[in-house]
Amino acid sequence: AKAKLRFELFSADACIAALAHMLPADGPTGRRALDLVCLAVLASGNDYMPALQSAKLDSAFDLFAKLAHGAAAPLHLVRLETKTAGAEGGVAAGPGGARVERAALGKLLRTMHERRALRAPPGAPSAGDLGEAAERASSAELCVAEDYVRALDWVLSMCVRGECPDFGLCPVAVPALPALYAVLASPHASAAAAAAVGAPVRTPLVRPPVPAVYNLLVQPGTLATVVPLPLRPLLLADSPIGWLYTQGCTCAECARLYGLMLPLMREVALLAPLRERESEALAQFDAVQAELRVLAAAEKAHLDLAHCGNRMMYNELPAVELVERLVAEVPAGSLSAQERRTLALGEPRRIGLAQPQKPAGMARARAPRVMPAPSRGPPRA
Repeated sequence: AKAKLRFELFSADACIAALAHMLPADGPTGRRALDLVCLAVLASGNDYMPALQSAKLDSAFDLFAKLAHGAAAPLHLVRLETKTAGAEGGVAAGPGGARVERAALGKLLRTMHERRALRAPPGAPSAGDLGEAAERASSAELCVAEDYVRALDWVLSMCVRGECPDFGLCPVAVPALPALYAVLASPHASAAAAAAVGAPVRTPLVRPPVPAVYNLLVQPGTLATVVPLPLRPLLLADSPIGWLYTQGCTCAECARLYGLMLPLMREVALLAPLRERESEALAQFDAVQAELRVLAAAEKAHLDLAHCGNRMMYNELPAVELVERLVAEVPAGSLSAQERRTLALGEPRRIGLAQPQKPAGMARARAPRVMPAPSRGPPRA
Protein backbone atom coordinates (compact mmCIF):
# COMPACT_ATOMS: atom_id res chain seq x y z
CA ALA A 1 0.00 0.00 0.00
CA LYS A 2 1.18 3.49 -0.74
CA ALA A 3 2.32 5.29 2.39
CA LYS A 4 0.29 8.36 3.27
CA LEU A 5 2.08 11.67 3.57
CA ARG A 6 2.04 13.23 7.01
CA PHE A 7 1.85 16.96 7.47
CA GLU A 8 2.41 18.75 10.77
CA LEU A 9 1.45 22.34 11.47
CA PHE A 10 3.89 24.40 13.50
CA SER A 11 2.61 27.32 15.54
CA ALA A 12 5.16 30.04 16.26
CA ASP A 13 2.86 31.45 18.95
CA ALA A 14 2.68 28.08 20.69
CA CYS A 15 6.47 27.80 20.51
CA ILE A 16 6.95 31.21 22.14
CA ALA A 17 4.41 30.29 24.83
CA ALA A 18 6.29 27.04 25.53
CA LEU A 19 9.58 28.93 25.77
CA ALA A 20 8.02 31.23 28.37
CA HIS A 21 7.40 28.18 30.59
CA MET A 22 10.79 26.57 29.98
CA LEU A 23 13.01 29.65 30.28
CA PRO A 24 13.04 32.64 32.64
CA ALA A 25 10.99 35.44 31.15
CA ASP A 26 12.99 38.54 30.31
CA GLY A 27 13.20 41.22 27.68
CA PRO A 28 10.84 42.07 24.83
CA THR A 29 8.39 39.57 23.42
CA GLY A 30 10.05 37.09 21.11
CA ARG A 31 13.58 37.54 22.43
CA ARG A 32 13.57 34.00 23.82
CA ALA A 33 12.51 32.83 20.39
CA LEU A 34 15.67 34.47 19.01
CA ASP A 35 17.73 32.44 21.49
CA LEU A 36 16.11 29.30 20.06
CA VAL A 37 16.78 30.48 16.47
CA CYS A 38 20.45 31.00 17.34
CA LEU A 39 20.71 27.47 18.75
CA ALA A 40 18.89 26.01 15.73
CA VAL A 41 21.32 27.66 13.28
CA LEU A 42 24.32 26.40 15.25
CA ALA A 43 22.90 22.87 15.41
CA SER A 44 21.45 22.53 11.91
CA GLY A 45 22.90 25.33 9.80
CA ASN A 46 20.91 26.94 7.00
CA ASP A 47 21.34 28.24 3.45
CA TYR A 48 23.85 30.86 4.59
CA MET A 49 26.16 29.09 7.04
CA PRO A 50 27.08 25.54 8.14
CA ALA A 51 26.30 23.97 11.50
CA LEU A 52 28.89 23.32 14.18
CA GLN A 53 30.14 19.76 14.06
CA SER A 54 28.17 17.33 16.27
CA ALA A 55 26.03 20.09 17.82
CA LYS A 56 22.51 18.86 18.65
CA LEU A 57 19.58 21.19 19.22
CA ASP A 58 17.97 19.22 22.07
CA SER A 59 21.13 18.95 24.19
CA ALA A 60 22.10 22.56 23.43
CA PHE A 61 18.68 23.85 24.47
CA ASP A 62 18.62 21.75 27.67
CA LEU A 63 21.99 23.11 28.76
CA PHE A 64 20.99 26.66 27.85
CA ALA A 65 17.82 26.34 29.95
CA LYS A 66 19.87 25.17 32.94
CA LEU A 67 22.34 28.03 32.54
CA ALA A 68 19.51 30.57 32.16
CA HIS A 69 17.75 29.38 35.33
CA GLY A 70 20.99 29.35 37.31
CA ALA A 71 22.29 32.74 36.14
CA ALA A 72 22.20 35.66 38.56
CA ALA A 73 21.41 38.08 35.72
CA PRO A 74 19.17 37.48 32.69
CA LEU A 75 20.99 35.30 30.16
CA HIS A 76 20.40 35.68 26.43
CA LEU A 77 22.29 34.48 23.37
CA VAL A 78 21.06 37.35 21.17
CA ARG A 79 21.07 41.09 21.73
CA LEU A 80 18.69 43.40 19.85
CA GLU A 81 20.30 46.40 18.15
CA THR A 82 19.05 49.82 17.08
CA LYS A 83 22.22 51.15 15.43
CA THR A 84 22.30 52.42 11.89
CA ALA A 85 23.20 50.04 9.10
CA GLY A 86 26.87 49.47 8.50
CA ALA A 87 28.02 50.26 12.05
CA GLU A 88 30.95 48.48 13.66
CA GLY A 89 32.70 45.90 11.56
CA GLY A 90 30.41 46.04 8.58
CA VAL A 91 27.61 43.86 10.02
CA ALA A 92 24.44 45.76 9.28
CA ALA A 93 22.57 45.97 12.57
CA GLY A 94 20.13 48.68 11.52
CA PRO A 95 16.77 49.29 13.17
CA GLY A 96 15.59 45.95 14.49
CA GLY A 97 18.92 44.20 13.88
CA ALA A 98 20.55 41.69 16.21
CA ARG A 99 23.95 40.46 17.36
CA VAL A 100 25.23 37.42 19.20
CA GLU A 101 25.92 37.81 22.90
CA ARG A 102 29.44 36.47 22.53
CA ALA A 103 30.19 35.86 26.21
CA ALA A 104 26.92 33.95 26.77
CA LEU A 105 27.35 31.83 23.64
CA GLY A 106 30.97 31.09 24.53
CA LYS A 107 29.92 29.95 28.01
CA LEU A 108 27.23 27.68 26.55
CA LEU A 109 29.57 26.07 24.01
CA ARG A 110 32.27 25.51 26.64
CA THR A 111 29.71 23.85 28.92
CA MET A 112 28.58 21.63 26.04
CA HIS A 113 32.21 20.74 25.34
CA GLU A 114 32.92 19.92 28.99
CA ARG A 115 29.82 17.72 29.24
CA ARG A 116 30.61 16.03 25.91
CA ALA A 117 27.44 17.40 24.35
CA LEU A 118 29.67 19.00 21.72
CA ARG A 119 32.12 16.46 20.39
CA ALA A 120 35.25 17.95 18.90
CA PRO A 121 36.91 16.32 15.87
CA PRO A 122 39.67 13.76 16.50
CA GLY A 123 42.87 15.42 17.64
CA ALA A 124 41.09 18.46 19.12
CA PRO A 125 42.05 19.53 22.65
CA SER A 126 40.15 18.22 25.66
CA ALA A 127 37.97 20.49 27.76
CA GLY A 128 40.79 21.11 30.23
CA ASP A 129 43.15 22.27 27.46
CA LEU A 130 40.74 24.65 25.75
CA GLY A 131 42.23 27.83 27.19
CA GLU A 132 45.75 26.93 26.13
CA ALA A 133 44.59 25.78 22.70
CA ALA A 134 42.65 29.03 22.19
CA GLU A 135 45.80 31.02 22.87
CA ARG A 136 47.69 28.96 20.30
CA ALA A 137 45.04 29.35 17.57
CA SER A 138 46.56 30.55 14.31
CA SER A 139 45.52 33.79 12.64
CA ALA A 140 43.88 31.82 9.83
CA GLU A 141 41.74 29.87 12.35
CA LEU A 142 40.78 33.08 14.15
CA CYS A 143 39.73 34.67 10.85
CA VAL A 144 37.49 31.70 10.03
CA ALA A 145 35.93 31.85 13.51
CA GLU A 146 35.35 35.62 13.33
CA ASP A 147 33.69 35.28 9.91
CA TYR A 148 31.46 32.52 11.31
CA VAL A 149 30.24 34.71 14.19
CA ARG A 150 29.68 37.63 11.82
CA ALA A 151 27.59 35.40 9.57
CA LEU A 152 25.52 34.39 12.60
CA ASP A 153 24.96 38.09 13.35
CA TRP A 154 23.87 38.55 9.73
CA VAL A 155 21.38 35.67 9.87
CA LEU A 156 19.88 36.84 13.18
CA SER A 157 19.51 40.40 11.87
CA MET A 158 17.69 39.09 8.82
CA CYS A 159 15.30 37.12 11.06
CA VAL A 160 14.54 40.22 13.13
CA ARG A 161 14.20 42.71 10.29
CA GLY A 162 12.45 40.42 7.83
CA GLU A 163 14.78 41.52 5.05
CA CYS A 164 18.37 41.04 3.93
CA PRO A 165 20.64 43.20 6.17
CA ASP A 166 23.13 43.75 3.35
CA PHE A 167 24.38 41.96 0.26
CA GLY A 168 27.99 41.46 1.32
CA LEU A 169 27.81 38.08 3.08
CA CYS A 170 30.52 35.71 1.88
CA PRO A 171 30.71 31.90 2.27
CA VAL A 172 31.90 30.79 5.72
CA ALA A 173 33.47 27.56 6.96
CA VAL A 174 33.04 25.59 10.17
CA PRO A 175 35.54 27.05 12.68
CA ALA A 176 37.92 25.14 14.92
CA LEU A 177 36.46 25.10 18.43
CA PRO A 178 39.46 26.66 20.25
CA ALA A 179 39.54 29.53 17.74
CA LEU A 180 35.78 30.00 18.10
CA TYR A 181 36.10 30.17 21.90
CA ALA A 182 38.89 32.74 21.56
CA VAL A 183 36.77 34.92 19.26
CA LEU A 184 33.70 34.66 21.50
CA ALA A 185 35.81 35.74 24.47
CA SER A 186 36.57 39.05 22.71
CA PRO A 187 34.20 42.05 22.70
CA HIS A 188 31.40 42.26 20.16
CA ALA A 189 32.37 42.70 16.52
CA SER A 190 34.01 46.00 15.66
CA ALA A 191 36.77 47.19 13.37
CA ALA A 192 39.25 46.98 16.27
CA ALA A 193 38.16 43.47 17.29
CA ALA A 194 38.36 42.26 13.69
CA ALA A 195 41.83 43.73 13.30
CA ALA A 196 42.92 42.02 16.54
CA VAL A 197 42.37 38.59 14.97
CA GLY A 198 43.53 39.65 11.54
CA ALA A 199 40.07 39.42 9.95
CA PRO A 200 39.36 41.88 7.14
CA VAL A 201 36.68 44.46 7.87
CA ARG A 202 33.55 43.64 5.93
CA THR A 203 32.17 46.33 3.65
CA PRO A 204 28.41 45.75 3.44
CA LEU A 205 26.81 46.13 0.03
CA VAL A 206 23.70 48.28 0.27
CA ARG A 207 22.33 46.74 -2.93
CA PRO A 208 22.95 43.51 -4.85
CA PRO A 209 25.12 43.57 -7.99
CA VAL A 210 23.30 44.49 -11.20
CA PRO A 211 22.31 41.44 -13.29
CA ALA A 212 25.18 41.81 -15.76
CA VAL A 213 27.76 41.84 -12.94
CA TYR A 214 26.08 38.99 -11.08
CA ASN A 215 26.06 36.94 -14.28
CA LEU A 216 29.83 37.36 -14.69
CA LEU A 217 30.45 36.39 -11.06
CA VAL A 218 28.55 33.09 -11.21
CA GLN A 219 29.00 31.78 -14.74
CA PRO A 220 31.86 29.38 -15.55
CA GLY A 221 33.85 30.03 -18.70
CA THR A 222 32.14 27.11 -20.47
CA LEU A 223 28.82 29.00 -20.39
CA ALA A 224 30.08 32.09 -22.19
CA THR A 225 27.11 31.93 -24.56
CA VAL A 226 24.75 33.15 -21.80
CA VAL A 227 26.87 36.30 -21.37
CA PRO A 228 26.13 39.22 -23.75
CA LEU A 229 28.54 39.18 -26.68
CA PRO A 230 30.20 42.55 -25.87
CA LEU A 231 31.01 41.27 -22.34
CA ARG A 232 32.52 37.93 -23.38
CA PRO A 233 36.10 39.29 -23.71
CA LEU A 234 36.02 39.66 -19.91
CA LEU A 235 36.02 35.84 -19.67
CA LEU A 236 39.32 35.50 -21.54
CA ALA A 237 42.63 34.76 -19.80
CA ASP A 238 44.10 38.25 -20.42
CA SER A 239 41.09 40.00 -18.85
CA PRO A 240 41.51 41.60 -15.40
CA ILE A 241 39.07 38.98 -14.10
CA GLY A 242 40.11 36.19 -16.49
CA TRP A 243 41.68 34.21 -13.64
CA LEU A 244 38.17 33.48 -12.33
CA TYR A 245 37.38 31.41 -15.45
CA THR A 246 40.80 30.05 -16.44
CA GLN A 247 42.56 29.40 -13.10
CA GLY A 248 39.90 29.37 -10.38
CA CYS A 249 41.91 31.75 -8.17
CA THR A 250 44.48 34.52 -8.45
CA CYS A 251 47.41 32.22 -7.54
CA ALA A 252 49.04 30.48 -10.51
CA GLU A 253 50.76 27.91 -8.26
CA CYS A 254 47.44 26.87 -6.67
CA ALA A 255 45.98 26.47 -10.15
CA ARG A 256 48.99 24.44 -11.33
CA LEU A 257 48.81 22.01 -8.40
CA TYR A 258 45.04 21.67 -8.76
CA GLY A 259 45.45 20.95 -12.48
CA LEU A 260 47.86 18.11 -11.65
CA MET A 261 45.60 16.68 -8.95
CA LEU A 262 42.29 16.83 -10.82
CA PRO A 263 42.91 13.95 -13.30
CA LEU A 264 44.32 11.82 -10.47
CA MET A 265 41.22 12.41 -8.35
CA ARG A 266 39.03 11.39 -11.29
CA GLU A 267 41.12 8.24 -11.82
CA VAL A 268 40.79 7.31 -8.14
CA ALA A 269 37.00 7.64 -8.41
CA LEU A 270 36.98 5.25 -11.39
CA LEU A 271 39.29 2.67 -9.79
CA ALA A 272 37.67 2.65 -6.35
CA PRO A 273 34.77 0.27 -7.22
CA LEU A 274 37.13 -2.10 -9.13
CA ARG A 275 39.90 -2.55 -6.57
CA GLU A 276 38.07 -5.25 -4.58
CA ARG A 277 37.56 -7.47 -7.63
CA GLU A 278 40.72 -6.91 -9.68
CA SER A 279 44.24 -7.08 -8.26
CA GLU A 280 45.59 -5.00 -11.13
CA ALA A 281 43.07 -2.25 -10.39
CA LEU A 282 44.05 -2.36 -6.71
CA ALA A 283 47.74 -1.90 -7.55
CA GLN A 284 46.93 0.98 -9.89
CA PHE A 285 44.64 2.53 -7.28
CA ASP A 286 47.42 2.45 -4.65
CA ALA A 287 49.92 3.98 -7.10
CA VAL A 288 47.60 6.84 -8.01
CA GLN A 289 46.78 7.44 -4.34
CA ALA A 290 50.49 7.66 -3.52
CA GLU A 291 51.03 10.20 -6.30
CA LEU A 292 48.02 12.16 -5.13
CA ARG A 293 49.33 12.26 -1.54
CA VAL A 294 52.61 13.77 -2.74
CA LEU A 295 50.76 16.53 -4.59
CA ALA A 296 48.41 17.10 -1.63
CA ALA A 297 51.42 17.56 0.67
CA ALA A 298 52.92 20.04 -1.79
CA GLU A 299 49.63 21.91 -1.96
CA LYS A 300 49.36 22.11 1.84
CA ALA A 301 52.93 23.39 2.13
CA HIS A 302 52.18 26.08 -0.47
CA LEU A 303 48.92 27.11 1.23
CA ASP A 304 50.64 27.38 4.63
CA LEU A 305 53.51 29.41 3.21
CA ALA A 306 51.67 31.71 0.81
CA HIS A 307 48.05 31.88 2.01
CA CYS A 308 48.12 31.33 5.81
CA GLY A 309 46.64 27.86 5.34
CA ASN A 310 43.55 29.08 3.48
CA ARG A 311 42.47 27.20 0.36
CA MET A 312 42.23 29.61 -2.56
CA MET A 313 40.95 27.44 -5.41
CA TYR A 314 37.31 28.37 -6.18
CA ASN A 315 37.13 30.35 -2.92
CA GLU A 316 37.96 33.72 -4.48
CA LEU A 317 35.80 36.24 -6.30
CA PRO A 318 36.85 39.55 -7.84
CA ALA A 319 35.62 42.70 -6.13
CA VAL A 320 32.14 43.74 -7.22
CA GLU A 321 33.42 47.29 -7.76
CA LEU A 322 36.04 46.03 -10.23
CA VAL A 323 33.50 44.03 -12.25
CA GLU A 324 31.06 46.96 -12.25
CA ARG A 325 33.79 49.23 -13.58
CA LEU A 326 34.68 46.76 -16.36
CA VAL A 327 31.02 46.39 -17.34
CA ALA A 328 30.56 50.18 -17.38
CA GLU A 329 33.42 50.49 -19.90
CA VAL A 330 31.45 48.48 -22.47
CA PRO A 331 29.57 50.90 -24.80
CA ALA A 332 25.87 50.67 -24.08
CA GLY A 333 25.17 51.00 -27.82
CA SER A 334 26.78 47.61 -28.41
CA LEU A 335 24.15 45.92 -26.24
CA SER A 336 20.66 45.04 -27.36
CA ALA A 337 17.68 46.71 -25.70
CA GLN A 338 17.10 43.60 -23.59
CA GLU A 339 20.79 43.36 -22.61
CA ARG A 340 20.87 47.04 -21.56
CA ARG A 341 18.26 46.22 -18.95
CA THR A 342 20.85 44.04 -17.17
CA LEU A 343 22.98 47.13 -16.41
CA ALA A 344 20.61 48.38 -13.70
CA LEU A 345 18.34 47.03 -11.00
CA GLY A 346 14.60 47.09 -11.46
CA GLU A 347 12.11 48.68 -9.09
CA PRO A 348 11.46 46.59 -5.98
CA ARG A 349 8.11 44.88 -5.80
CA ARG A 350 6.46 43.70 -2.60
CA ILE A 351 4.20 40.68 -3.00
CA GLY A 352 1.45 40.21 -0.42
CA LEU A 353 -2.22 39.65 0.18
CA ALA A 354 -3.07 43.28 0.92
CA GLN A 355 -5.39 44.93 -1.59
CA PRO A 356 -3.82 47.88 -3.47
CA GLN A 357 -5.13 51.30 -2.50
CA LYS A 358 -7.15 53.11 -5.16
CA PRO A 359 -5.53 56.42 -6.17
CA ALA A 360 -7.43 59.53 -5.07
CA GLY A 361 -9.77 60.94 -7.67
CA MET A 362 -9.97 57.72 -9.60
CA ALA A 363 -13.43 57.13 -10.98
CA ARG A 364 -15.31 54.25 -9.47
CA ALA A 365 -15.17 51.22 -11.70
CA ARG A 366 -18.42 50.46 -13.42
CA ALA A 367 -20.15 47.26 -12.53
CA PRO A 368 -20.21 44.82 -15.44
CA ARG A 369 -23.43 44.80 -17.40
CA VAL A 370 -25.47 41.67 -16.97
CA MET A 371 -27.34 40.74 -20.11
CA PRO A 372 -30.68 38.96 -19.59
CA ALA A 373 -30.72 35.39 -20.72
CA PRO A 374 -32.56 34.85 -23.99
CA SER A 375 -36.09 33.53 -23.54
CA ARG A 376 -36.73 30.04 -24.74
CA GLY A 377 -39.71 28.98 -26.74
CA PRO A 378 -42.16 26.27 -25.66
CA PRO A 379 -40.71 22.77 -25.71
CA ARG A 380 -41.34 20.73 -28.78
CA ALA A 381 -43.83 17.93 -28.66
